[in-house]
Formats: sequence, C-alpha cells, structure tokens
Amino acid sequence: MTALTAYRQGARRVGRAPAILLGLLLVTWLFGVPSALVVRGMVAAHLGQSLDASVSRSDSTSTGGRVLLTGRRAGSDLHAVDHRVCGGAQEPQRSHRRRAILDRDRSMISAWVVLWSFLAGGILDRYARDRAIGMRGFFSAAGANAGRLIRLGLVTLVAYGALFAYVRGWLLDDLYGWLTRDVSVERTALAVWLVLALVFVLLLIIINVIVDYARIRLVVEDRHSAIAALPASIRFVRRHATRVSVLYA
Repeated sequence: MTALTAYRQGARRVGRAPAILLGLLLVTWLFGVPSALVVRGMVAAHLGQSLDASVSRSDSTSTGGRVLLTGRRAGSDLHAVDHRVCGGAQEPQRSHRRRAILDRDRSMISAWVVLWSFLAGGILDRYARDRAIGMRGFFSAAGANAGRLIRLGLVTLVAYGALFAYVRGWLLDDLYGWLTRDVSVERTALAVWLVLALVFVLLLIIINVIVDYARIRLVVEDRHSAIAALPASIRFVRRHATRVSVLYA
C-alpha cells in the first residue's frame, strides 16, 4: 500500500465517523481555552494599560507580530521582557508565579495524557473496524485499552521530558554557543541555530511517529505490553521508512 492510498483510506474512515471528529474538537477546546484565558489574564494584569503595554503592542504591530530572537541576544531580550511583564517585581514574586504556572501546566499535561489515552482506544478501534459501534461500544473499547495506553503515554511523557530538559538545552544552548563562539556574522549564527532547531524537531517527530504506531499496534493487534509495542513499532517504521515519512508529511 502506498502512502497516498493509506491517506485516502484514512480520510474516508475519518469522514465516516464525524461524531469522533466533533468530540475531539470539543475536548481540545475544553482543555485549550481555559489555559489561554489564564495566560491572557496574567498578561493583562501585569501590563494593563501601562506604557509598557503600549510599547509591546506597537513593537508587535510594527513587525507584523513576528519577533526573531537569535543567539546569545535572546537571553538578554527575554530577561528584559520578563522584567517588563513583571513590572519590576521582586525575584521571590516572579519565582512564585513561575512555580504556579509550572504546577498548572503539569496538572493540565497529566490530565490530558490520561484523557487522551482513554479516548484513543475507542477512536482507534472505531477507525480500525470502519463501522459504527455506538457509544457503548466506543467506551467499552476505550476502557479495555485505557491501561496499556496510559502506560505508553507515561513512557512517552518521559521521552519528551528528556528531550526538552536535556537534549534541547544541549543543542540550542551548549552546542550552539560552541559552534558560534567565533562567529561575528548574525546571519551565519542564525543559520546554525536553524539547523540545530531542525535536528531537535526531527527528534520530536521520530518519537511521535514511533509512539503513534505503537498505539495502533496496542489497539488493533490487542497487544498487552506497552513496552513491547515500542520496539515492534520501531521495526515497522524502519522497514517502511519512506512510506511512513511521506504519510506523516
């Protein structure tokens, strides 16, 4: 089967299950909108109608809303933005706000992992069968697959956490600083940063693809070990690397 054929078949299966599509849209809104409103409220509370708010808006408008921070200059610019947003507040107050934001984000991510792991079992089962299974059948499949998909989700969370906590800093801070320590041309430094950022994005994509196929194997093939599904997924992706890449793109 070619990537195009798989895409067409998948699109038809999704089209024949509009309730799942609408349900996912609703769940995404329920998770996304409250977080966006919280961030909006925090920014409004810190900036308000002050001169800094006007400067921020005018700067954003004059550049079309696109701001590029490159190299070591990004650190000082972000510090300035943090100082401006916090209105010169003391460091303990800023730390308290950061901890509150991180705690809320961790709670939201954990809740999303559990909810998505539960729903994914019913969604994949419905698409694999390609026929209506009703609400009872959907939640029955979701419940039957929830435990193993949650275990897979936790493994995935650890993998993503390691990438953002260690690999990202090593690539975009340490390695970037070493490669550009003698570079005086900003364009060259930007090109180096973009290449390293692309490497990081490719690592994220690889993990995403492997986990997606592992999730499919767990549900469609009724496998019981989330850990064993990962190497099976890696073997499948490696054997069909070209078609999987085209389908993902």
